[in-house]
Amino acid sequence: MGDGPAERAGVPLAVFSMEADATAPGEQLAIWRAATAPLFDSSPVGGEQEAFVALIRSYSIGPLLFGRTSSVALHFVRDHAVVARSGVDHLLVQLYVAGGYRGTTSTGPILVEPGDISVLDLAETFETVATGAFDNLNLIVPRAMLAQAGIDVETLHGMVFPRDHALTQFLGNHFVALDGLADTMTVADGEAAADVAFSLLAASLRHAPERTERIAIDPMVGRARRFIELHLADLNLNAERIASDCAMSRASLYRLFEPMGGVAAYIRLLRMRRALFELSRIDGVDARVAAIALRCGYENATSFTRAFQASFGVPPTAVRLSAQRRWPPAQGCRDGAEHPLSDWIRNLLVRHAQGGEIDAEMID
Repeated sequence: MGDGPAERAGVPLAVFSMEADATAPGEQLAIWRAATAPLFDSSPVGGEQEAFVALIRSYSIGPLLFGRTSSVALHFVRDHAVVARSGVDHLLVQLYVAGGYRGTTSTGPILVEPGDISVLDLAETFETVATGAFDNLNLIVPRAMLAQAGIDVETLHGMVFPRDHALTQFLGNHFVALDGLADTMTVADGEAAADVAFSLLAASLRHAPERTERIAIDPMVGRARRFIELHLADLNLNAERIASDCAMSRASLYRLFEPMGGVAAYIRLLRMRRALFELSRIDGVDARVAAIALRCGYENATSFTRAFQASFGVPPTAVRLSAQRRWPPAQGCRDGAEHPLSDWIRNLLVRHAQGGEIDAEMID
């Protein structure tokens, strides 16, 4: 597929679909689990696998993924093991057209009802249970895009826009309109739709009904974070260096980072997050544990492995092997190949940078 504007103008959006009546229930559950593996582990509430039915329809629009899912009541788990194996650094924004869920996130309890919009950070953990059959619209957004737009992504996990709030209705109506138009869109249309959807989402997050004061990044915090991100590989990165670069006292720096658990905890969080995604890459970058340890600011593989296992509950070698094996094959996938929807989720920004090209043989 060409990647110029003329070539994209007439090419329809890439779509993955799983219809509720297309396969037997047992096969559907296997396909569902393979498709959603980067997001969570899931199982029917009550263990009634024979009664499982689900619908998935997902569209690749620019650097975003948009789609609709519906199914029976499910139990969803995204624990440290799933975070580690998935290697995705995105946010999942969901409008619940019908149904909802309750559960816990790493930031506290969460309750979502019909008409609500929820935000889940896929670098964090959660465990939820759908309150019954559900139907939702989903937008998956790379963290880097929101951060570049000045959104404090660290505050978003578990945020819920209540259905009766004007912003919820405004954003939700756009999701519904996008769902209605997606089948008729070209790749070029999708690029434009992604720009609009992202702009609306970013504006909504800046003016969120809860925690509004925490969404916009304090300029000094932003400067300190940028310095940390640029120097994660530096073994000597510490509060003194950060404070000096930002022209503030260490006491002021500590006060700014107190809501994030402290300066050292924030540095460790970013190093572990970088390590996770470095381990998940399969693009030829030196992925030896010792090399990744150095790139993430650790003196040796031993201290890095200890820190990684403490954060994610699995050793870095396990994540690397998982990335090399990719996901278990499912119907519609080549033997040993990653499920197409999983591939989209894991490689949103990479695929977009490469012109949105997709292997048509892997689309069911």
